[in-house]
Amino acid sequence: SYAMISLSVALQAIFFICFGALADYGSNRKMFLWFTTYFGSLCCVAALFIRSSWAALVTGLLQILITIAFGAALMLYNSYLPL
Repeated sequence: SYAMISLSVALQAIFFICFGALADYGSNRKMFLWFTTYFGSLCCVAALFIRSSWAALVTGLLQILITIAFGAALMLYNSYLPL
């Protein structure tokens, strides 16, 4: 689990660098906020229904997606704060 969390944080940092400008200068930031919020929520719900022999791997991959979506949603939400 620690390896998955470390990998998700590293991928989250790369995602922030690549897509951080969308939060500040993008005209579709509300759409991206909605997408990341719903995508993260669906991944959380999907983690509840995993019942297979690959449960640990699939749950780890979902954890990576959840962490990236949560971080991106926070980044996009903070772009609405006034300067």
